[in-house]
Amino acid sequence: MAKGLSTIILSNTEAPAAVDHWFAQNAALEDFEKEYPWIRSFFIKIAQYNLKTSNFGLRLRVFGGAVLSTVDLITDIYMTLQFFNTEGQRDFGKTSAWLIGITMLFQIILSYGQNHKQMKHVFADTLAVLVGFKPALDAYRVGSGMEKADFQVISPLLEMTFGKSGEVVFEAVPGSIVQIYALILAPKISIGAVISILVSAATIGFTSSMISYDWDTSPTQRTNIPMFYGYVPDKALSRAVTFYRWCPSP
Repeated sequence: MAKGLSTIILSNTEAPAAVDHWFAQNAALEDFEKEYPWIRSFFIKIAQYNLKTSNFGLRLRVFGGAVLSTVDLITDIYMTLQFFNTEGQRDFGKTSAWLIGITMLFQIILSYGQNHKQMKHVFADTLAVLVGFKPALDAYRVGSGMEKADFQVISPLLEMTFGKSGEVVFEAVPGSIVQIYALILAPKISIGAVISILVSAATIGFTSSMISYDWDTSPTQRTNIPMFYGYVPDKALSRAVTFYRWCPSP
């Protein structure tokens, strides 16, 4: 059973979610908890320690998302420059530039709201946003198990979730639409444009899947809104299949 818990921890971002998942897979534990009510809290403490020391699954997901986000930004900047250098497509370039700027502004505002009590952190995050390093920075904070500081408003995981949501809403989705429309009107197909569109699609799919998975498997969300959350199965294999099916296929 302990081995099963260790495996489940790899696919969760919260210790209570991992323990709930484990209990759901082992009916004997439910009976054991009735006799020893403290047992769940005990295993949650163990799971919290394991998440900090061996959270490979979480790291794989957050760093994978960070790589996609960074590559997506690079390809979007590349396509923006291409639009400006192509006669008849400069309006597409202006639109893409605005979308990138709005996304960066959103990230900076989010950072200010999170760290406004410590302005040095706001400046550091702003610099990371401007150089395109913010996704990697968020991934490092979450992957290393960094917890919410006293001066912060929300946890690093929730901050990363909001940041990626803004990236999808303000850049990835509208940027893809702009690039697809430009590709349709272009006299010839650009390999760079196709790659940029595919990267944006992968970013949208992976980010949406990760956010949906993490929120649905959260015990807090399942308790507060049981009519909506709980659609991800409890079995480990079923969860893996569900997450894979959500993600974009090559």
